[in-house]
Amino acid sequence: MKTLPIHEIHRSLGAQFTPVLDWEVPANYGDPTGEHLAVRNRVGITDLSFRGRILITGVDRAKFLQGLLTNDVLKLTEGQGLYAAILNPKGRMLTDLKIYAIHEALLIDLDREVTDKTVQILNRYKLVAKAKMEEAERQPYVIIKISGVFNCSKSAAQYTISHLFNSSLSITSCNANKRH
Repeated sequence: MKTLPIHEIHRSLGAQFTPVLDWEVPANYGDPTGEHLAVRNRVGITDLSFRGRILITGVDRAKFLQGLLTNDVLKLTEGQGLYAAILNPKGRMLTDLKIYAIHEALLIDLDREVTDKTVQILNRYKLVAKAKMEEAERQPYVIIKISGVFNCSKSAAQYTISHLFNSSLSITSCNANKRH
């Protein structure tokens, strides 16, 4: 069973673990009802580091993906992310994903079960682009989802992460969904 990069932090916070695919992930921290209410009324986090990740590097990385995804990858600057999908030539969705611009690379976050197939699809269309793809499972990327009713900003997310984990993890993207 694989463990998340910050597994010991979860354990020290009292996490109870459950298997997801071949990963041991936090199921709750002792009070599932209280955790649910915290997300509904304040803030909560989910460690998504068990998901599939593809790292794309090279000078043509954004141009290469631009014609394959349903969103504008060229507008991303370092620290930003967006939601997109890969379509087949008939317009049928093959998979959805999130893509983040990180230092001299693009990091694709997607369902682990479709990672290999997605790499095959992307390689099929790579042709002459100066871009390199690799599964980023062995890379030390931690993907934390911050959910709840809060004013989302990188500084607020950074504050939440640094105080919760007593760490200076870097925040790459923050998207707010306002509830009315």
